[in-house]
Amino acid sequence: MTSEPHMNDHNPSNDPIWEQAVRWVLQQQEDRMDVDDWEAFSAWLEQDPAHGQCYDQVVEADADLETMAAKNSGPETNPEPQVPANTKHKTPGAANDNRSWWAGFGAIAAVLIAAIVFWPGQSGPEYALMETAPGEVRTVAIGPSITMTMNGNSELAVNETGKTIRMISGEASFAVTSDIPGAIRVEVADLMLVDVGTVFNVIRDDGEMRLAVTDGAVMVNPDEQRIMVEAGTEIRMQLDNLSYTSRPVSSESVLAWQDGQLVFENRSLASVIADIERILATKITVPDELSGQRLTGTLNLANEEAVVMADLAAVLEGTARKNGDIWIISN
Repeated sequence: MTSEPHMNDHNPSNDPIWEQAVRWVLQQQEDRMDVDDWEAFSAWLEQDPAHGQCYDQVVEADADLETMAAKNSGPETNPEPQVPANTKHKTPGAANDNRSWWAGFGAIAAVLIAAIVFWPGQSGPEYALMETAPGEVRTVAIGPSITMTMNGNSELAVNETGKTIRMISGEASFAVTSDIPGAIRVEVADLMLVDVGTVFNVIRDDGEMRLAVTDGAVMVNPDEQRIMVEAGTEIRMQLDNLSYTSRPVSSESVLAWQDGQLVFENRSLASVIADIERILATKITVPDELSGQRLTGTLNLANEEAVVMADLAAVLEGTARKNGDIWIISN
């Protein structure tokens, strides 16, 4: 994935890139970003891949500070975790007030040094596995600003900070209300998806990743290809060579599965069947002569299973019959 800057060789506070990254983080946290600032921030990220790497590390370190403090503080005596001074950067300040900036920089730099120098043996955040059974839809709140909805037959791993999710298989949508870019990162094989205040849907299936954005934007591989996927766009990317295609989509069609609808346009039959199997908890087989077809249409998955199978067979100009737990579609 991303290569981390080697911090044992120098003090981050003497590195201008780290200083710039911390300044951007603090400015975003203090709600001092206007349109021009966001454009300048985007330009800064594009100048050098190291900028994005440092920015991501600073954001993670700032979040990890409260996590580490909470773990080491013993039994809680207050609802609010006990965090060392100067580790929260919500205090508004004038844009040219360097005192608050340096206080914030010192806190974040301290975390960076502590996390990498003083705890070199730690393997990183732990991940909790989350799974859904075929036909099960599950909605989970990940922190105060992120909601995740998992489709059936899906498997994900969420790290202890709630900021990184590994997409192992299946489908999930993410709604992010935070105004700070990078509130969540989704890993799909060697891909990294970083939100830019957004609602998006991710599917991992058969060596392919499908990402559809309905609000805001998502940056794919910010340290490499830097593919910005805007609202109303879906990309289909091959996980082996990272080649991809894109097309316009509507938010209604992208998230229709949450309401029992499946909307597909020029989709492979295999991917349509995978979507149906996730939602209906069934297995479908088709003959080889039909497997190469591409489909456009809508299926109401809230209908009886037999009706859905008959509708799918009609799209394929075939018939459907059930043999045990498997639906067989033939022409």
